Amino acid sequence: MIYHDNFQSLYEFAKQIKNDHAKGNKSIIIATAKIKYYWQNQEVEIVTEVHISLDRQPHSQLSLIQKDWLNAEDVYVEFQTGYNLFLYNEHTRTLTIECKGSSKIGAYKVELTEIS
Repeated sequence: MIYHDNFQSLYEFAKQIKNDHAKGNKSIIIATAKIKYYWQNQEVEIVTEVHISLDRQPHSQLSLIQKDWLNAEDVYVEFQTGYNLFLYNEHTRTLTIECKGSSKIGAYKVELTEIS
């Protein structure tokens, strides 16, 4: 089976999760991650829960749990493989998500690394 590169990157990130809080759930993977969010010439970090749903191929989804400044009114907290660019770096175990085109918040980049 051939998967789109974005799905493959999300899949590889999900596969390396060491501490899945949704153990045994075949529909979702839940992990704690350090998030670096870049937008509007800012870089902000936060630790929050990440939910990954791989069962909607080719538009699988990653959601960040809203916390502090990380809220859906100001920034994106849900990312689908069909609308964003996903890149996984296996050496740093970091998933990067970038805006493919224009968005309501302008250009953005999100880097996620699991905290075990």
